[in-house]
Amino acid sequence: MLNDRCIQGEMLVRECLKIKRWNPIQKYSYSKKLEEFESSLLWYFQINVQAELAADGKNVVVGVKVLQEKMDKIISIQHNDRGFSGWCGVPGVPDFVVGLDVQLQELKEMLLKDGVPIVVLSGPDGCGKTALAKLLCNDDIIKGIYGNNIFFQTISKTPNLQRMVQKVFQSNKNQYVPIFQSDEDAMYQLEQFFMRQIGPAPILLVLEDMWSGSESVIEQFLLPIPGYKILVTSRFVFPRFEWTYKLNMLNHQDAMTLFLHYAFKDGICTVQKHLVEEVVRGCSGSPLALTVVGRSLYRQPEVKWISTVQNWSKGQPTLQEKIAFYNGQNLLP
Repeated sequence: MLNDRCIQGEMLVRECLKIKRWNPIQKYSYSKKLEEFESSLLWYFQINVQAELAADGKNVVVGVKVLQEKMDKIISIQHNDRGFSGWCGVPGVPDFVVGLDVQLQELKEMLLKDGVPIVVLSGPDGCGKTALAKLLCNDDIIKGIYGNNIFFQTISKTPNLQRMVQKVFQSNKNQYVPIFQSDEDAMYQLEQFFMRQIGPAPILLVLEDMWSGSESVIEQFLLPIPGYKILVTSRFVFPRFEWTYKLNMLNHQDAMTLFLHYAFKDGICTVQKHLVEEVVRGCSGSPLALTVVGRSLYRQPEVKWISTVQNWSKGQPTLQEKIAFYNGQNLLP
């Protein structure tokens, strides 16, 4: 029943309201859950809602309205919190970034090449793809070219094309958000919207965290619009698209710099250096792991560092297991 889904959604929203601003991993995880719930709700409306509306239309409409208001509140919080919009507004750059200057320049040059409609930014989990994409969107040259026509959208594991297009419309507060009759109708209206939006500047669409098997969805966003480009970030490689920029983990020097920033006040080491070296090596150059583990060990006694190194050497946990453990709970998608 739709009422059950409303209750489920309200519970999810209540959980989101408890998230602390300084917990980016949890915020990222719940943004994914919201995306997936919203997609499932849209699918439910398209398939089953007519019968339920006929049965008890008034109660259903009231329930959905209340739920939508609460979800809008969460979306607003996410949109306004620096660096974690999750929707189409361009997110701010991370507070502290190392080791991406060269990569930013190379990615920018690839994207701006003539005859390159789409670039895939590919790399393993936690390697800094999102950070690099945010840096690109906030780069002075990119902003000078695209102006306000940069659309940044985080994608769910099971992307719903019509919902994706609606989010682009939602990024413009003065723009009516249509209900589409089909995927074809959605793409036609998106093309018309982009054509109206262009003005003196072209359009850059960023599709963040696309999953394997999403090539057909990505291809539908390839519209015949002058200067229009797409940047896709993914842990996967899409051979169908010619231009791919592969992002690697940080080298040891940059990894150490990032870790010291989060693990110690003013980045000044206060425990035995070999313990820091062991922990940094255990993070395998992952900016996400270095950040989460560094924060978890901040102001911890040396005995905590020793136990961390000993535990890692015994069980050899995976990188994701380390991140989840030191974040307090298993929050990674």
